Amino acid sequence: PMGPESHYETTGPEIWADTDGKVTHFVAGVGTGGTITGAGRYPKEVSDGRVKIVGVDPEGSVYSGGTGRPYLVEGVGEDFWPSAY
Repeated sequence: PMGPESHYETTGPEIWADTDGKVTHFVAGVGTGGTITGAGRYPKEVSDGRVKIVGVDPEGSVYSGGTGRPYLVEGVGEDFWPSAY
């Protein structure tokens, strides 16, 4: 629960400030869900929903119906459903 909140309080505002609020899309690996939910929620809220959130994950991840077989990108491609998701 603290992962998403910490990204909401730090990463999201940092991205928003560094881009002068010109973000239209936030693309992130799904991973355990902390970064995409926290950092993505901030710009979506401050833009009144105009920022679109896009989650990406490699083929074979359980999120796409796979078995979590080995994947080649570190940090994304889950073989379990984390509680933060």
